[in-house]
Amino acid sequence: MSFQTTRALEATAENKKGIEAANQRIDRVVESFGDKLDAIAGSLNKVATQVQVLSSKLDDMQGKAEKSIFRTPVVRP
Repeated sequence: MSFQTTRALEATAENKKGIEAANQRIDRVVESFGDKLDAIAGSLNKVATQVQVLSSKLDDMQGKAEKSIFRTPVVRP
């Protein structure tokens, strides 16, 4: 009877160690995944900024930046 109790306690201790090891592995994966998501978000922000700058430059080149200027229509007699 005491052998079975001792064996059950040993099995429980082994399970706890296994669970702790699995938790550590999962923590490393989650941390790595989070770091990669942060890097992706940073890259997307840089791309969005570049697109805005290029769009602004295109608008300037096409003369669309002067939207507030009132232009009178040409009337011919």
